[in-house]
This record gives sequence, structure tokens and C-alpha cells, in this order.
Amino acid sequence: MSRMRSRSAQSSYSAIAPSIEEREQTMTRGSAGPAPAIDKYRVQLDFSGAAVAELDELKEIVGASSRADVIRNALRWLFWCADQVVRGATILVELDGKQREVVFPFVTRKVQKAEASPR
Repeated sequence: MSRMRSRSAQSSYSAIAPSIEEREQTMTRGSAGPAPAIDKYRVQLDFSGAAVAELDELKEIVGASSRADVIRNALRWLFWCADQVVRGATILVELDGKQREVVFPFVTRKVQKAEASPR
């Protein structure tokens, strides 16, 4: 988390999340030699039966080896999406030749609150 983005709207977001580039560097060190030891933390989550069924369904759809892998990949995806939204990008989904914008209101609200907060 050593690098902060220059835009003020991103400063609070950057304080809690390293950039995509920083995360990719730590995830792809294999060719640059052995990765440094990474601390692991056990996190316990409580899910409803329906949520566990959805988690297992996602595990099958994406071919993940475990529920933990599904959650780790979901976090990576959410960080990427949030990073894009905070940087001002528009995320589009195309189906049958029609494009639709994907809206992340929970990310937008967080950025707007950060902009309005006195520093």
C-alpha cells in the first residue's frame, strides 16, 4: 500500500487497497524467483444455505478447486471493478450485439462520500 493515487477522490480508496498493478506483481512473482513468505489469516464466514448453494454453483461454473478459491477470485474481480470505477472507467457487457453499462452503486457511493469528507 505504498503507492497512493493522485486524484483526491481516490485517496481514501487507495489507502485501503493497493493498485491492480501492485496486486498483480505479488500474484505473478513465479518467474522472478521465489516469492517471499506470505502471512495467511483464517477467516470464518457464516453463509445461509442458499448462499452456500450459490457458492458451490459458482465453484462448478468457474472450475475452482475450493470454495476459498471462489471467494479469493471474487475479491480479485471486485477489486478490479472497484478500481476501474474509481478511476472513472465504464464497464460494459455485450450480449447479442447490444452493450449495457454495469453499474456499481456501492462503489460510487463510497467514492462520493470520500470526496465530500473534509480532510
